[in-house]
Amino acid sequence: MHDNQEIFISDKGLNDQFLDEMDYLKSVEIITQGDGKIQFFHQNFYDFTYARQFINSKQSTLAYLKKNHQGLFIRSSLKMILQFLRDHDHKEYVKTISTILISRAYRFHLRLMVINLIGFETEPTESEIYLVKSKVLTSSALRQLFIESAYGKTWLQTLIESLVLKKLLLPKTFWYDNLLKRDFKKLNPLKERITHRINYKLPETRQKESLQLCFQTLTKQLPESGKLVCKFLGETPDFQGRPGFIFKVLYFLKDWDNEDAILLFEENEVEANRDRFGYYKILEDAAHFRMDWVLTTYKKLCFQKIEEPREPGSTKDIFTHDDEELYKKLFKVNPDKAFDFTLKVTQKLIDDNSWLDKTKFYGDSIYMWYNYEKGQSYSNEFLLNLLIDQLRKYAEDTSLKFLQFFKAYKNHNSATMLTALAHGLQANVAYYKKEAFEFIKIFNSKGGFNECTERCAYQIRQLVNQTYSAITTEQKDQMDKMILEHRDNRELEVYEKEGIKKHYLRYYGRAQFIFLKAIPDNEVAIRPALKKRYQELERKFGSIRDKKPQGLVTRGVGAPLTKSAYANMKHENWEVTFQKYTNEYKPKFDSFTGSILEHSRAFQEEVKNRPDFFFPLIEKIISEPQIPRDYISSGLNGLVEGKFDFNEVQRIFKQYIKTTLDRNHTLYAVWITDYFLQNKSLHTEVLDFLIHCALNHLDPSNNNIRNEPLMDGINTVRGAAASRLSRTFFNKNYENKIFACLGQVADDPSLAVRVTLLPHLAYLMHLNEKKTLNLFLKLVSKNEPEIIKQSFWTSSYLLNHNFDRLIPYFQRAIKIEDSHENLAKVLMQAWFKINPIQKSY
Repeated sequence: MHDNQEIFISDKGLNDQFLDEMDYLKSVEIITQGDGKIQFFHQNFYDFTYARQFINSKQSTLAYLKKNHQGLFIRSSLKMILQFLRDHDHKEYVKTISTILISRAYRFHLRLMVINLIGFETEPTESEIYLVKSKVLTSSALRQLFIESAYGKTWLQTLIESLVLKKLLLPKTFWYDNLLKRDFKKLNPLKERITHRINYKLPETRQKESLQLCFQTLTKQLPESGKLVCKFLGETPDFQGRPGFIFKVLYFLKDWDNEDAILLFEENEVEANRDRFGYYKILEDAAHFRMDWVLTTYKKLCFQKIEEPREPGSTKDIFTHDDEELYKKLFKVNPDKAFDFTLKVTQKLIDDNSWLDKTKFYGDSIYMWYNYEKGQSYSNEFLLNLLIDQLRKYAEDTSLKFLQFFKAYKNHNSATMLTALAHGLQANVAYYKKEAFEFIKIFNSKGGFNECTERCAYQIRQLVNQTYSAITTEQKDQMDKMILEHRDNRELEVYEKEGIKKHYLRYYGRAQFIFLKAIPDNEVAIRPALKKRYQELERKFGSIRDKKPQGLVTRGVGAPLTKSAYANMKHENWEVTFQKYTNEYKPKFDSFTGSILEHSRAFQEEVKNRPDFFFPLIEKIISEPQIPRDYISSGLNGLVEGKFDFNEVQRIFKQYIKTTLDRNHTLYAVWITDYFLQNKSLHTEVLDFLIHCALNHLDPSNNNIRNEPLMDGINTVRGAAASRLSRTFFNKNYENKIFACLGQVADDPSLAVRVTLLPHLAYLMHLNEKKTLNLFLKLVSKNEPEIIKQSFWTSSYLLNHNFDRLIPYFQRAIKIEDSHENLAKVLMQAWFKINPIQKSY
C-alpha cells in the first residue's frame, strides 16, 4: 500500500487465509471491504499499523525519507513513525529530528511538521529542550515557526529563559535601516527595487509583527500557564505600547486567582479609558475569583461617572449598556455582594441628584420618571430595576437581608428608596404584614400621603391594597383613621388670577377618594365609616381609577387629518388640503398634528394603496403651480411604490420635470428615474433631464466631504444623475450622449460626484467596451484612494481583455493599504484567467 501510495489493496486471497481476522477487523470498524478492495476505515489506522511495523523492523527513518518522495502523502506516516520512535528509542528520535531540522535535504513542510511535533509536546524531555535551545531558537529560519507551535508550561518557560519573548517586545534596528531611510533622489527607483527584492520591512513594521507574535504566544498559553504569563509581563522592561499590550493580554485571562494579574491590571488601569470594552470583560471574568476586588475597582469608575459635570437635570448616559451587562453578571456571581454594591451606587446617584432639603421627603432628577413595571433598562434605570428585583427575591425567600434593608430604610426620606421598599413588601405581604403596616404608619406620620411624590404614593396605595385584608381589626381601624383624616393641602389652596381669587374646592376629597379605593371593595362594604365616606365621594367624582403615574411620554407628530378622512376624500377635497397645508401653514403650539410634511407622507401612502384612483389627480395638479411640488413628488413616489404602469408614470413624469423644481424636488425626481431604469425604459426627454442635471446643476456647490464620498455623492443632484447614467446601458442609441456626458463628469471638480460613476460603470460595456475602458482609466488616473476603493467591481470585468492597460492602475492601487483585500481578489481572478486550474484525476 505504501509503495503504491494507495489506501487500499485487493482482497484476493485474504478472505480465504484470514477470514476470522477479517471479520473481526470489520466488526470493530478498523477496515472496510467492497468492490474487491480492502482499506482502513480511517487513515490513522493505516499510519499506526505502518509506523509500528516500521519501528519494529528497525528501519532508518532518515533512509526512509531519502528513499521516498517527500510529498504530502508521507507526512502522516512520518509523524506516526516519529511518535513511535520517541517512545521506543528516544536518543535515536532526538538525533533523527535534529538531522531533519538542520539539513536542507529535507523539504520545508517536513521540517515544519517536526517543529509542530516538538512544540505540541506538553512534557518535553531534557534532550528535546536542549535541542530546541541549541538548534531551533538559534536559527532565524526555525525560531518563529517554533514560537508559533510551542504550547505548554515547559516550552513557555524555555522561551522566557532564552529571552526570546523579551526580544520580541523590544524594537530592533539594523545598520541599513538608517541608510534606507535616506532620499537617494534619482536612485530612489533602484532603492525601491532592492528593498522589494530583499523583502525589506521598516523597523516599525517589524516591531509591530514581533509584538503580534508575542501577543499570540502569550494569550495561547493563558489557559494552562496564566500565572507564568503574568509573572513574565510583570518583569518585562518598558517598551512602546506596554500598558495597552498588557491590557489586551489580560482581556483573554480567565483564571483571576492570580496576584500578578491583579497587580498588572492596577498598574495599567489607565488603559481602561482607551479600551472600555476590555475593562468590562476583565471585571466580568475576575468576578468569579475576586468579587471584592472587582467591586472596589468598579466602584471608582461608577462614582467617577456620577460625579462628572452634566447639564442640570440631565438623567441620560451616566451608565451605559456595558455597565448594565456587568451589573447583571455580578448579580449572577454573588447576589448579596452585588446587591450591597448596587445599593451604594444607587444611593450615591440619588444623593447627588436630589432636592437639597433632605429633612423631609425628597425626590431626585434621576428617577423622577421611573416606571418599574415597564422594565425599562436604559441609562440609569437598570440599577433600580436590579435593586428592586433582588429586594423582591429577598422578600419572597424571607431572607434576613430584606429585614436589614427594611430597618435601614423604613424611616428614610428618599421617595425613590421608599418606592423600592414598597415594591419589596408587596412581594410577600402575607409574611411581612406587620412590617408593611408599620411602614405605612411611619409614612403617613411624616406626611407622606400628602408630601411624597405621586409615584411613591401610588406604590404605598398598592401596598395598602395588598396589606389591608391581612392585618388585624385593630390595625384596620388605625388605617381607616389615617385615610379618613387624609387631606390634600393642594385642594384647599387659594390663588389669584386676573385679580380674582380662586380655589380648587371642586377637587376637594379627590386624593382621599383615591386612597379609599385602594382598600378592597369587600372590606369597604363591611366598615360603615369607610362605606359612608366612599359613597359621598363617589357621588361627587363618579367612577375614577387610581392610574399609575406615567413615565416620560414622547409622542410623534401625526398627519393633520384622520385616517377616515384620508380614506374617503375625493379629488377636489385633496386639492383643497394641498392649498391649505403649505410651507406657510403652522399648526397650533400644543397640537400633535403636522403640516405639509406629514400630509404629503399620508398622501403618498394613500396613492401607494390606490394608484388607479389617484393617477388622474396627480396628472392634473402637475400643471397647477399653486400646488406645492411636495405633493406631486409624494404622488409620483406613491405610484412607484404601488407599481403603477411605468409607461404612464414616465409620461406624466416628463411633464413634471418641465416645471420649476428646487434642489430637493430635482433630487427626488432623479431618484424616481430608478423605476424606469429597472424596467429598462428611459425616454429621450428623461435622458436629457439626467444629462442636464449631471452637467449643469449647482448641487454640490463645493468639494466638502461630510460622511464618505460615495454616500455624499449619490445624495447630490449631479452625483445622483451621473450614477443613473452609468446604468443606462440598454439602449444602443444613447451611446454617444452617455459617454460624452460622463466624459465631462469625470472632470467634475467634486470628488463626491466623480466617485458615483464607478459602482455601475461596468454596465456600460454593453454599449462600448473600449469607451468604458477609456472612461475608467480617466477616472482612476488621479490616484485618489476613494475612487480606487470603488473601482474593483468594474476592473474585474475590464481586465479580461485589457489587463496590460490596467497595470499602471493596479500599481497605484497597491499603494493604498485599505484596498488590498479587494485588489487581491481581482488579481487572483486575473491569475486564474491566465492559469486555469487543470483537473488531475
